[in-house]
Amino acid sequence: MKKIMAYGLLFFWIVAAQAQFSSNEVLEKQFENSALYFQRFYLNTFGLTNFTRVAPGFFDDPFLRASLNPVTGALDSLKKMEFYFDYRSERKNNVPDRLIRPTPIYVYGDYIAIYPPDPRWYRVTRSEPEPVLSAGFRARLAPAWQLTLAYQLIYKEEPFYRQPVYLYQPNPYYDGFNQRIFPEQMDVPITRLNRQGDQALTRAHLFAAYLSYRLSRSIAVGIGADFAAHRRNADYLALKRNDYENYYFSQYINKRDMDYRHADFFAGMSWQINERWRVGWQAGLLDGGVKQKEFLDDTLQSKDQYGSYDYRQLEKTRLQHDGQRYYATLSIQFTPNKWNKVFGFFNFASLNNDIATFAEIRTHRQSDYYSENGLEYYLMNGISTLTDSRNGRGDLSERLFESMITVMLNQNATTRMHLGLYFSYLKGKKSVQEPVLYEAYSHRVEEGERPITGYYSYESTYHTREDKTLYWTYDYTRQTIQMPIYWWHRMHKNLAIFLIINKIWTAWETSEKTDAYYRERYDLHDGEENVRKDFIERTQIQPGRHFTEDTADMALGFEAPLVKNTTVRYLINPDFVEDMTITQWWLSITMRF
Repeated sequence: MKKIMAYGLLFFWIVAAQAQFSSNEVLEKQFENSALYFQRFYLNTFGLTNFTRVAPGFFDDPFLRASLNPVTGALDSLKKMEFYFDYRSERKNNVPDRLIRPTPIYVYGDYIAIYPPDPRWYRVTRSEPEPVLSAGFRARLAPAWQLTLAYQLIYKEEPFYRQPVYLYQPNPYYDGFNQRIFPEQMDVPITRLNRQGDQALTRAHLFAAYLSYRLSRSIAVGIGADFAAHRRNADYLALKRNDYENYYFSQYINKRDMDYRHADFFAGMSWQINERWRVGWQAGLLDGGVKQKEFLDDTLQSKDQYGSYDYRQLEKTRLQHDGQRYYATLSIQFTPNKWNKVFGFFNFASLNNDIATFAEIRTHRQSDYYSENGLEYYLMNGISTLTDSRNGRGDLSERLFESMITVMLNQNATTRMHLGLYFSYLKGKKSVQEPVLYEAYSHRVEEGERPITGYYSYESTYHTREDKTLYWTYDYTRQTIQMPIYWWHRMHKNLAIFLIINKIWTAWETSEKTDAYYRERYDLHDGEENVRKDFIERTQIQPGRHFTEDTADMALGFEAPLVKNTTVRYLINPDFVEDMTITQWWLSITMRF
């Protein structure tokens, strides 16, 4: 009797619910951007998290300077060859930024634990794991020729994580009209876990080569290329089954694959104007593409003596970005004397991507229930479906301006200091046009009999069909100022210590707008039809959202020539948020012959 009353009240509430659920989010919001995508690769020998951007113009290192101009090798003092290796720990953060990073999945609960994404997520989704191995090689092929090679390997397994933006969150409890159809009172047995899989594996190979030639004492030229191959395969599987007493089966499969490739070609030139001034410039083109494929299969089947419930949601999505990055760099070096030097550069880059989106989503729910108690009985059966098909196009346009000036002061042979000022301005826009065919249907029949009220019955039908196109635009700007300081001191002929400090200020401004143009929208509710044509629904965040980040970071290290022609450098990046911890450490070995 209690179960009959519970079901009756529950489904009365369901029929009364009028909330319509149709997603006006574009699929592009699910794209998992990476700090590696459509970015040039170079061997960053001081690539700690908060020092990456300033390193090429701040440290007088041949691998770093090659990223600003491939002629660098022809101008240095290398006589034969040099080998470089480094080993880095993974970053450890005391305070994870869950607004930017995707969050873990919680399967089969009334509420999916997904935090709304920070608007910056659409531009800076995540950083990549640190390389397992970084290696560099430099060789003087001839008096005027110099070759530089660099390679990095990334390989890391981590737990699976979901995206914070999904068109339709998998949930067996609610249908396409946001009505709960899986009762809270239904007896779901405790089952054993038959099988579970949970991993996200990232693999990447990064390679760069530079060849430079000194035409004369004042002019040098160089060419270079870098290549990237990056893959991430993320899988989640939860399979449960119970064949005792009541039948229960649940299956959750979520698979996401990322595949990125790029090829970058560039050339540069350097001109020694006089003893004090040197000017260099480079230009290049990066061509690349990334594909993201995701598959989701969410199934729940339950059967007992009173009835059965079947639910399944299938999703297939595909996102693709293809494009080019054009860039040009101007560098200037002023050397007033043999102890001091001023170095600066200005860089401009333009990124243009074509975006393609595709999604097929199918959801089916069916339930049957019957119970009786003496003269009373209750019967219910229902079915609901949801389909969403979309195939969109879009583009990404981005412009980057960055510049830096560094003053290098050498007090004497044992002490030197670098003071730097870095500025960058990034402005971009994403535009997506996504046609959508959406349909949701729900039909439910209930009947029963009670001694006092007698026979009763109820039938309800919901049907919605939409033919629409979504127009989404996302604008963003980012301004960054960094002020690094580097102090180096030789304490002994076999030991030198150094300190690096960087002050970072970043300001973001984002805005987004979604226009849903409906060619036709059809609604049916218990025999009442409503048809609307040619209208627009707009969602706009305007004038936008502002975010400011103001941080400082520090790294400590030492250099020691352990054996002849071999130098070891060790860096640590401490964190003083609560207790002093080491966020990252870095060990590098340089051998010269």
